[in-house]
Amino acid sequence: MEEQLRAHRENLEELVADRTAALAVAKNAAEAASRSKSAFLANMSHEIRTPMNAIMGLTHLMAREPRDELQRERLRKVDDAARHLLQVINDILDLSKIEAGKMSLANVEFSRDKLLSGAFELISQAAADKGLELVLEADHLPPRLRGDPQRLAQALINLLANAVKFTERGWIRLRVEVLGANGPRLHLRFEVRDSGIGIPIERQGALFNAFEQADASTTRRHGGTGLGLALTRHLATLMGGDAGLTSEPGVGSTFWFTAWVERASEARAAVTVPLKGLRALLVDDLPEALTAIGDSLGSLGLRVDSHLSGSAAVRHAQSEATAGRRYDVVLIDWRMDPLDGVATLGELRRALGAGVPPAILVTAHDEAQVRHRAREAKFEAVLVKPITLSALHDSLMRVLRRDGSEPTTLPPADGQAQEQLRRLHVGQRVLVAEDNPINQEVASELLTSVGLVVEVANDHVSKPVAPDLLYATLLRWLPERREPSGSDETASSPPAPRFALALPLDVRLSAVTGFDLDHARSAVGGLESALERLLRLFVDRYRDGEPGLLETPSAGAVTRWRSICHSLRGACASLGAVSLDRHVTRFESEMASTEADIAQLAASARQLQEDLLLFASEMELALAG
Repeated sequence: MEEQLRAHRENLEELVADRTAALAVAKNAAEAASRSKSAFLANMSHEIRTPMNAIMGLTHLMAREPRDELQRERLRKVDDAARHLLQVINDILDLSKIEAGKMSLANVEFSRDKLLSGAFELISQAAADKGLELVLEADHLPPRLRGDPQRLAQALINLLANAVKFTERGWIRLRVEVLGANGPRLHLRFEVRDSGIGIPIERQGALFNAFEQADASTTRRHGGTGLGLALTRHLATLMGGDAGLTSEPGVGSTFWFTAWVERASEARAAVTVPLKGLRALLVDDLPEALTAIGDSLGSLGLRVDSHLSGSAAVRHAQSEATAGRRYDVVLIDWRMDPLDGVATLGELRRALGAGVPPAILVTAHDEAQVRHRAREAKFEAVLVKPITLSALHDSLMRVLRRDGSEPTTLPPADGQAQEQLRRLHVGQRVLVAEDNPINQEVASELLTSVGLVVEVANDHVSKPVAPDLLYATLLRWLPERREPSGSDETASSPPAPRFALALPLDVRLSAVTGFDLDHARSAVGGLESALERLLRLFVDRYRDGEPGLLETPSAGAVTRWRSICHSLRGACASLGAVSLDRHVTRFESEMASTEADIAQLAASARQLQEDLLLFASEMELALAG
């Protein structure tokens, strides 16, 4: 029995050792697979961004040319779809970074109001299209903070965009409060509440998991991937907090996340008008907005009388005037029933005469029509919801100084920024650093159209800088110091075109090997002049191929080959160079393989260089006509 027990014990130890070794191998394999998946997602997401930028830029340029309203509307839908796809790509990239443990947080000083207004700006148009009112409560938050504003904004935008998506009518409120403090560190809670459709209790637990939705019908109706909430919770966790929700079907939802930030140095405010003790009359028919704006006015030191209707405000103002008590400023919401903001101010003028104080129109719709009506009604300023504390403060400073300045404290409305650039900055010089020729064209066109003088960067050298590559790049772009001669001019003259001059461009292009003319046309909306311009840019960029593809094989060379392929593939995909695009894709797959041989990769790089030279040469001859 003792001998059997000993043998059994030894056998068991061997089994445990074998199983442990097998588990270690499996663990290593799983970790390698996870790293590979994260790297693949990050690489693919990044690769997609280059052609996406070209799609969005070219769509914008095309939308400025046609007069057909139907075509403009279709281009707007293309742009909306591209932006949505880009957001999905960004979410996937960020999730893969988090899973791979490669996402780090910044620690910089930022403005509270810039963070909040920037987040609202991205969803304001979608909210306005639905007639939703946006409300902000953040008065108790310090004006300057330190942390990662980009990640905070990302989490905020996810919650706000979801609220807009699932709210058909009513309002959306963002409330920020300080939960606690630990020295300079502040524990913040960001809460987005809406009057939307609500979520059943049985579906709430899974919403913060990636790719989860409330149900299939809402997914089909409203769209979405389920990535936003999962990403928000991940980001909150990175910032030392958490995320969650409360919701009731038919009533609305409240989504929240918490995060730790730090206090930053307080900027000295250039206050020219004392606000403490001044009286304000506030009118808004939405209770949430009335409370939020009233609290903001109170935090600036004003005494506030708030009313839910214009008629009630007029009666109260008349009573106060009879008692010899006057208001210093009036803030009136635009859309109210039965008296709107303009009608309410008219009634106040009839009731008070010359005793009407400076008036500010408050609106949820930043439209030219609203501003025009405000000027006609003699409002001194316009404030667009949601109202940040700094915007409210600046507006009060302006109207109480009565300096006659423009009645707005907000950035230019849509379409006005282009005119302001033309008026204020025509002729100023801008440098664009972009290695993709298509994206260069998009950026140059956008900037030159507003009167700016554009220079586009000489190539790029990636870090770590290899001296030989740096010198070779400089040789390629620095002008030679030599006197021109007749022989040089003869040698540099272009070859005779192989196509007859009478042949139209589409016929000449159809003869180029590996070129999809229909694809290229669709990429520029059928504009032949734009297509020809982009093809000439491609030829100018790649006439001599890519010298980096001929680099001596090394680990550093593979990195540079990947960079070259990234830029080249974006250009090929946008211009219909289908054969060359397939070759680039095949070469990238070879480099991604763990079994790739460096000598074999070098041979593939040389072959890609030859194909690129051939394509550019044929294209140049076709364009020469």
